[in-house]
Amino acid sequence: MATLDDHKILLRKPFVLKCVPDALSSEYIAILEKYGYWLEALALGSLSPITDKQRDFIAMHMGMRPPETSYEHAWRNYQEARFLLIAKEAEQKLPLGAGITYGAVVELYKAAAALGNKEAIDWLLVEEQERPQILNAAPLDLPRIKLQEVNHIGGPRLGQWVSPATQDSSSDWSDAKDDYDNAYWEDYLGGPDDSKIE
Repeated sequence: MATLDDHKILLRKPFVLKCVPDALSSEYIAILEKYGYWLEALALGSLSPITDKQRDFIAMHMGMRPPETSYEHAWRNYQEARFLLIAKEAEQKLPLGAGITYGAVVELYKAAAALGNKEAIDWLLVEEQERPQILNAAPLDLPRIKLQEVNHIGGPRLGQWVSPATQDSSSDWSDAKDDYDNAYWEDYLGGPDDSKIE
């Protein structure tokens, strides 16, 4: 059970916003900077409520009722902005293969949208239209190279060419594949033939 002193300690601690400050009004920023740690402790359950207003705040945080006081609106808007920032950061990490899945990104945007964030709602609407097109796109037909044909330094073994169609390797040092003489390359590249320089 929390005591009044437990509450006072958190009320003295300045809160560091973990979202883009432009997402909040100056009134909400002032409330959060002064009471943010206290509100967060109540919301996370690490601080027990001692008044009915604190219990109401927890009920609002859990989605059991809409925000009514300026503290509740500040906290709700902060949570909305925080979820949006986390969703954007996760979306940026998605192509990097940093352990983030597309499904996780969608869930983060859904969390921000559930709190009423318009940008998150718009993102979800666009994804709803574009996702079926991405999922139904034809798969890329990439050539496959046998693992035994690849060395660890420079790709296919020196002097070997692997056919994507047949997976067979053949020597590419034959004259048949180089049917141009030095004069052709001199004309094509526009420079003197090295073999004629004395």
